[in-house]
Amino acid sequence: MHFIGISTTAITDGGTENPTINNTTITEKVAGDVVLYKDGTKPIGQEYVWTGTAWELLGDEGSYAIKGSITDSDFADGATLP
Repeated sequence: MHFIGISTTAITDGGTENPTINNTTITEKVAGDVVLYKDGTKPIGQEYVWTGTAWELLGDEGSYAIKGSITDSDFADGATLP
């Protein structure tokens, strides 16, 4: 997998859209290409990988935690992550 950039074109899970990166439409995608898409209304962008035939959603690009930042109380009912 290799990161190719942040797309300003909407990417959807299972879609075949051509991403626009740095004002250039990418029409030749290679399996393993990874893009982020952030539509501007959400605080976190979505990360997608090109499978060779479609985009597959990997998750939120911000869906990680810094080692040591999660405690047992974060897993309690109703808890929110830092």
